Amino acid sequence: MMRGTKSTQDYEELCEVGKTFSVDMPEIEQLEKLIDRLRWRDQARDKRGRPQTLKEVADFIRTGSDMGLASTDSDLVYYRELKLQGELWEAKAKEVMNVEHIHYQQLDALSKQAVTLPVNPATLAQVDAILKKQREAQEKIVSLYEKSKDPDFRKRPMYQEVRTVMEALEELNSKPNGTTDLEKEQRTHEDWMRRGKKLFGKTNAPLHILHQHMQIVRDRNEGCFDLRDKPRMPVEPSSREHSVEPGAEVTQSGKPFPDVFCICRKPEASMMIECELCHEW
Repeated sequence: MMRGTKSTQDYEELCEVGKTFSVDMPEIEQLEKLIDRLRWRDQARDKRGRPQTLKEVADFIRTGSDMGLASTDSDLVYYRELKLQGELWEAKAKEVMNVEHIHYQQLDALSKQAVTLPVNPATLAQVDAILKKQREAQEKIVSLYEKSKDPDFRKRPMYQEVRTVMEALEELNSKPNGTTDLEKEQRTHEDWMRRGKKLFGKTNAPLHILHQHMQIVRDRNEGCFDLRDKPRMPVEPSSREHSVEPGAEVTQSGKPFPDVFCICRKPEASMMIECELCHEW
């Protein structure tokens, strides 16, 4: 029976009319099979170009084959070819993800290709998760590298932050764009730390030892270059608090700046001896 210009609905209405006769006719059964095929044809036309999963395409092919469609049927051939491309994509995606060093450009191309192919949603989710992690790492690397070039060193990223990101890259088994530049900045900082520890004779000491020495240097520099530190006559010992003179400089807490002594420029500590010439202690 040829479909001609009749629609599927026309055949469905004809079948319903035949059933009202309450007569067992073999033509009704043949008409019902024809309607099933027509419905399958309509779905085959509507599904083209729409996103489908690999399982949905396989089930649709199986339904057409069960209806007795010829293996050379144009719609059946189209969907079998589509299923084959989806299976090839699935195999290629798993192959790329299972290697030790993932080729992210190739994986990204597979992710874009999946838009036009029937794929396994679970496999596609794995691909997208790997790519998302790689993109986040790349964005973090670029951001840290740009911040490391800030003229104000206070706004530059901390060494530990850079080191944490670089260690996280080991899990990706790749080097996103900008990784090499950030590695150079990290090595430059590590060279600076080694020179700093060597300067204080602590070449093999932990990093916090360098930090302690730098704090000592900073405190001594502040004491040596403090403009408020002027020669003075002997003052009352710290055990006898003296009142603040009018107009005298005070700290943010309202207390007077401490009197400093000796070459260390520190407040009074333990036993101290006064010089009879300059009256420094």
